[in-house]
Amino acid sequence: MKRIFKYLMMMVLASATMFYSCETMELEDLQTPNALSADLADADLLLNNIQLSFLSAMQDMQYNGAALGRISYMGGRVYYNNFGSGTVSSAWYQLYASMGPDITAIENLNTEENALSYHLGIAYAMAAHVTMGVVDSVGDIPWSQANNVLEFPSPSVDDDADVYAAAIAMLDDATSQLALGNPAGISDYFYNGSATNWQKYVNTLKMRAHLTQGDYAAALAQTNVIETAADDMQFNYGTQELQPDTRHPWYQSDYTTSGA
Repeated sequence: MKRIFKYLMMMVLASATMFYSCETMELEDLQTPNALSADLADADLLLNNIQLSFLSAMQDMQYNGAALGRISYMGGRVYYNNFGSGTVSSAWYQLYASMGPDITAIENLNTEENALSYHLGIAYAMAAHVTMGVVDSVGDIPWSQANNVLEFPSPSVDDDADVYAAAIAMLDDATSQLALGNPAGISDYFYNGSATNWQKYVNTLKMRAHLTQGDYAAALAQTNVIETAADDMQFNYGTQELQPDTRHPWYQSDYTTSGA
């Protein structure tokens, strides 16, 4: 009899716990940690992704340039076979699907005190660089209607000169934001919090843009640009092999436990 009573009490307690849990559980909380809303985003993490997206885009475009210039092995002698419709697909994706939305999210998180100005300054600079690179590769690209899927599900392309002008304007915005921003505590993978070096990078991109547009006088007049190795924009990979592997991607693929 005592054993039966014990089992009955255990069932009652379990049932009470279950009903209590149901009463206190917030079943209407529909936020998913796999798709956080923009207001829950972290500006530092967004900037980290922008920097890595920039790195990926530049790897894509630099490889294409090296193959065209025969600095790297192209894999064939018929250019149309080697450089088809997907030639800049990685840089295209990084610009429109990764960097652009993340920059917009940081802009929305920024305060009147310009707490995220340094984030925006370096993000604008990198986005402008990728934008000009994609234009150099394919010509006219979507810009004024880009990343507005509700109003423009199939955005039209803008004239390449207009996109270049927009990229230069973005570099001007980068200069303004860098002057306001504070790099303290920010993971700056390229210049380690040096607004001075970022400004030289911005100025160098302006000089490059003027050269591409044929405005040689403006290019020659540009000052405070990258001139020495100390100013070089460089991403330093790590040496860790596992969880995560922070080595250079080519090192990861060519140096394995089973040999090269």
